[in-house]
Amino acid sequence: MNFHPILVHIPVALLSFYAVFECIRIDALLKLREWFYIKASFLFLGGLGALAAALAGPLGERLFSFERSTIQAHKFFAGFTIAIFGLIALIYLAMFIDDIWGKRIWHSRYRSAWRSIMEFDDRLFTGAVLVPMAVAGLAALLVTAALGVTIVYGATNDPFTHAVNTVIAPLLPFVSRW
Repeated sequence: MNFHPILVHIPVALLSFYAVFECIRIDALLKLREWFYIKASFLFLGGLGALAAALAGPLGERLFSFERSTIQAHKFFAGFTIAIFGLIALIYLAMFIDDIWGKRIWHSRYRSAWRSIMEFDDRLFTGAVLVPMAVAGLAALLVTAALGVTIVYGATNDPFTHAVNTVIAPLLPFVSRW
């Protein structure tokens, strides 16, 4: 059975939808608790799927004999993508915990620490922070995907993949050291 679509394509779709949803800044939507949970679900499930795909990467690496620097660049951008969406997920996680267990925490011995965490998180849970992070995550995701296409189908498979490879090629020696 080919697990590639499950491990790779579904997380890419979920994180892409999350990034687009985060960029939609309509006040009526932003006030809805459900909108928060929709975005959080796409983010958390996509992030977990991306981690699974990264962990399965070495298995797929054995299937293709491609230039090592391209595989290293793919790994680098995959890690960068996971890091960006992971930071966003931490911001969402604090809001999620506060929404579910906040009243208990605020009335416990941890209220002072939780107050500090939530004051910091409130500064981060804004469009001015989340939108650029979502756009950066989406850009990193697209580069990672293009490098994955390059590994499987070649550098000139489509115009986008070719353009990404043209831009990334000079960076390969630097990226492959990471």
